[in-house]
Amino acid sequence: MMDTPFASGVRDVQYFVLDKFLRSLSPFMPFITEKQYHRLGNTSANSSSVYLTQYPDPLNIGQDL
Repeated sequence: MMDTPFASGVRDVQYFVLDKFLRSLSPFMPFITEKQYHRLGNTSANSSSVYLTQYPDPLNIGQDL
């Protein structure tokens, strides 16, 4: 894969979207989201489980970017 000047930004956005998506989906698909959350390689303080993370706030989603 080529490393373009935008590659770092693209990876950051992809990580952000997948992280929020998995957190939102976890109550409905617990085992699948837990496995994917660990594969994502989360480095947050509560990364031991997707269930220990804070549920995304839809009103403040733009402030996280």
